[in-house]
Amino acid sequence: MTCTLSSLAIFIFGMATVLAQSERTKAKDGSGVFGYKDIPKFLGANTAVVGELYPFGYGLSYTTFEYINLKVSTETQQTQGEIRVSVDVTNTGNRKGEEVMQLYMKDLVSSVTVYETRLRGFERVALNPGETKTIHFKLKPTDLELLDIDMHWIVEAGKFEVLVGSSSEDIRLTGAFE
Repeated sequence: MTCTLSSLAIFIFGMATVLAQSERTKAKDGSGVFGYKDIPKFLGANTAVVGELYPFGYGLSYTTFEYINLKVSTETQQTQGEIRVSVDVTNTGNRKGEEVMQLYMKDLVSSVTVYETRLRGFERVALNPGETKTIHFKLKPTDLELLDIDMHWIVEAGKFEVLVGSSSEDIRLTGAFE
């Protein structure tokens, strides 16, 4: 790859958007590098207590973004219905930028132990300074499924939390439905 001084200067002075979201991270204590799919290998490494140096989806930008107006299509839903989620994102900085909005879901009441949060969607959006866009997500019944005690995929009635943010630890808005 060839790099000229002018192209390097474009990135150094923030005249171009740099967007890189991380799917791999390193434990804060330096014990190892692992990715989203590698977590089960580290069950004995006490990562829940130590934490991670870079959370899933971590990235930096030359601008800032604000998330507002989270809307969940319904607060009560049948187990086979779709849930529509929308959120407005605004570029509050003074440079053009791109943001990867991430939708997570948390099952608050279940008959078996489930992951604390699960990534259920993401959307990359480019915005000019001051520009606002509405981003739409759709949760299908398969997004709510879990393996029950008999190892069957089912959708249980219960309360679910919707979380929207720029990474797994930078959650900006939350909503809920049943």
